[in-house]
Amino acid sequence: MNPPSIGADEGTNGGGPVIAYSGPASNFPDFKHWQKWSLMWARNEKIMLINDTPEYVEYIKEAIQTVAGETKIDRRIILCTIMQESQGNVHVRTTISPDGSVRNPGLMQTHNGVEFSTGNAKGSILQMVRDGVEGTKYGDGLTQLLNRYDNNIYEALRGYNSGSVDKSNLSNGLGATNSYVSDIANRLMGAPPN
Repeated sequence: MNPPSIGADEGTNGGGPVIAYSGPASNFPDFKHWQKWSLMWARNEKIMLINDTPEYVEYIKEAIQTVAGETKIDRRIILCTIMQESQGNVHVRTTISPDGSVRNPGLMQTHNGVEFSTGNAKGSILQMVRDGVEGTKYGDGLTQLLNRYDNNIYEALRGYNSGSVDKSNLSNGLGATNSYVSDIANRLMGAPPN
């Protein structure tokens, strides 16, 4: 599955009902059916503005565009992962593993990544997106996971959330969020689950 180039505004108008996807990646929607970037951004921008200033939301958009250009990962995937992890709230709470060894901060809740800094809003937002897409020295980002799972975005997303992947059922969270991949698939289709 190879989504279009990051600059293209290809896709559909999106919408429709939320679908509970499960099983292998072949049961999940093809990128040709994903919502167009412009429509996806417009819908999610409204949600982000609930918790963020217009300036911060613009920095998020710029960061997505920059990192998508650097990594060739479809900006829709980055945006939907941000929305799943934090609703685009730069002030999202950092989660910590039960043993206290792993912090998951920021827009993409990355493995010991960067948190938001009011003193360096633009730079910290860019780094939060880089951490989620390019990884940190402590954990993989979407780039490494796409390489590991032969560019299969749905398997990579399962790995991003769980660390492990049951390829026969991507809705098996293996201790993490069972609906994670299905939720992002719905976001990509323009039918956000929440």
